[in-house]
Amino acid sequence: MPTFTFPSGTTVDLPEGMTLCQQPDAVTFDCARLVPVGETPAGRQVFSSFSCAAYARAATVLSKRQDIGERERGLATATRKGRRTAQLTEFLNHHRRVLDRMVSEYASDPAPCTCPS
Repeated sequence: MPTFTFPSGTTVDLPEGMTLCQQPDAVTFDCARLVPVGETPAGRQVFSSFSCAAYARAATVLSKRQDIGERERGLATATRKGRRTAQLTEFLNHHRRVLDRMVSEYASDPAPCTCPS
């Protein structure tokens, strides 16, 4: 499984087939707007605040994995405190399914590395 390291040093495992950004240090970010930054082989536009489509997708995977980690910690805390966890478990499983769907789509229809040269 390939890994991608962000300029901050954070590393994320990516699925086989997902395009890697070749120059992450050259990626710019503008939180004020979403712009089309690339097109996948299937013709889908990738919109992002980042200047590189592949980088944007890697960031989305990382963010979703961090979200799932927070939900897992919340579920563990609720379990330790003896609280009801059925709804928390349902939400956690939903977010895991969303991540699985997203990752399989990204691997089957990779966004290009659109980093500036």
